[in-house]
Amino acid sequence: MYFERYQHQQEVLDNIQSYVDSGKSVGRVIVPTGGGKTRIEADVIKKYGIEKENNVSASLVLFHRIALGQQHIGLGSTPENPKGFRQWLGFDGWRAAAFHSGEHSSPVGISLKDEPQTTNVSVIKRHIKRQKSLGNYSIIVSTYQSYHKLLDIDFDVVIADESQFLVQEKYFYLFKSLKSSLKFCFTATEKWTDSDNGFGLNNSSIFGDRICTIKA
Repeated sequence: MYFERYQHQQEVLDNIQSYVDSGKSVGRVIVPTGGGKTRIEADVIKKYGIEKENNVSASLVLFHRIALGQQHIGLGSTPENPKGFRQWLGFDGWRAAAFHSGEHSSPVGISLKDEPQTTNVSVIKRHIKRQKSLGNYSIIVSTYQSYHKLLDIDFDVVIADESQFLVQEKYFYLFKSLKSSLKFCFTATEKWTDSDNGFGLNNSSIFGDRICTIKA
């Protein structure tokens, strides 16, 4: 079942389109809690990853808690009752992989062979290659604690969910090293520092410009 986007969700997507059209590839989006970031993030991956001509067949979603990764993947989903990205992307045509050390559970009806959990980069690379050969797109979900191992993989889109956690020094500069055509930081609570080149999301050399702010 398709659900129409709310006006503010369409506003975000329109602003992202204008931003990308201007030639910029890294930016920040402020959406309040309950504003439907998951839907927006799914639409961004669909437009600039899955539907992109000559895509590299993989996008990355970063988060600070494993439960958020499960929420994005759609834990407990079935084809008849999709959740998370599956609700917005459709159940077929893509597969996820979890890159973190915590426990991962696949949605109902999907085996861990098709949606693995690992901290081995080689497994992720094989997953992307295998799913591409099957005609499927890959969405990799990873914690901020683990993503430093993914710096040599090419992505179409990187989504940093709850991106205020990126201001920690051990995650901060790594974000710039990720290889991706587009990178977007989503948060409801943007953390700034007094300096525009410090450890804050207002460091545009790392996180780009603020694309859009949706008020509560």
